[in-house]
Amino acid sequence: MRQLKNCDRTFGNATLCLMCYIYLLCQSALPIDGFLSRPGDVMLGGLFSMHYDVQVAQDNRATADSLCENFRYRGFRELNAMQFAIEEINNSTTLLPNVTLGYNIFDDCNNVKKALAASLRFAARNNIATIGFDDDCSCDFKNPATLGVVGPTSSDITISVANLLGLFDIPMISYAATSKKLSNKNQFPQFLRTVPSDFEQPKVMAEVVAHFNWTWVGTIAGDNAYGRPGIEQFLVEAENKSICVAFTRYITATEGIDEALQAIENNLDVKVVVAFIGGSNLAPLMRRVTRQDITWIASEAWSTSSSILQFTDVTRGTLGIQLRTGQIA
Repeated sequence: MRQLKNCDRTFGNATLCLMCYIYLLCQSALPIDGFLSRPGDVMLGGLFSMHYDVQVAQDNRATADSLCENFRYRGFRELNAMQFAIEEINNSTTLLPNVTLGYNIFDDCNNVKKALAASLRFAARNNIATIGFDDDCSCDFKNPATLGVVGPTSSDITISVANLLGLFDIPMISYAATSKKLSNKNQFPQFLRTVPSDFEQPKVMAEVVAHFNWTWVGTIAGDNAYGRPGIEQFLVEAENKSICVAFTRYITATEGIDEALQAIENNLDVKVVVAFIGGSNLAPLMRRVTRQDITWIASEAWSTSSSILQFTDVTRGTLGIQLRTGQIA
């Protein structure tokens, strides 16, 4: 009984905090940089990573109002694609006649706190009866509620945003999040995507390794919802194909770099490294790698990443996985 009371108290505190946050949003007391808006009869939300990082304070923490840095051109292109699609629909006489689409788009800076802060703005504009806040927030917005959200980019951020927006029954469609965890419709009933999940990618990477008769490899993975499931699936596939793994290291942009570097530099007999990780998390490691006799097997998240292009002396000869793309007429 005591545990139940504690759980009720914890949930109540969390609910109160969320209500206060929504109230502040109603009062426009929490401005967010990287905001782009256009009014419309039907509003869509957008989350794009137009920067790789956020500036951190002296205590090494990033907050929702931290400034973004390291411009990401691909994120800018993705944002323009959404704008272009909406303009095409609005200018068409056959698609949604007499209806104007609008949007509220945010730069999440590849940061979960930034993405959640923007997502709360989407939620605050909706009818919040779904979680019982009707009587507690009398927000008077000029724009209509957010019908759906496009994005985000990374799987890690997408999982956090999907859990939040799911409380408000706001559907979302991601253009890049490939984690197979997001295929769980019981946990993410409002989530859709235009890219395949990572279920098949580790199999393909193992087939590439087996094709060249490489039987002794190392593995590097992002310490997140993208890297861990992906490399774990690869390890299963590798065992089935009699591929031995010398080491497995999990890293982020700031953690685990020393251990991974030591494993790479000390295992001189390992000539192949499979890396299931995003480019922004891999770049700090690549900056310190000195060996040029390694063949890297790249997952799609970094095989064409602009943040890795500067390390061609180390990555020359990399074999990468890439999603099939189509032509836009």
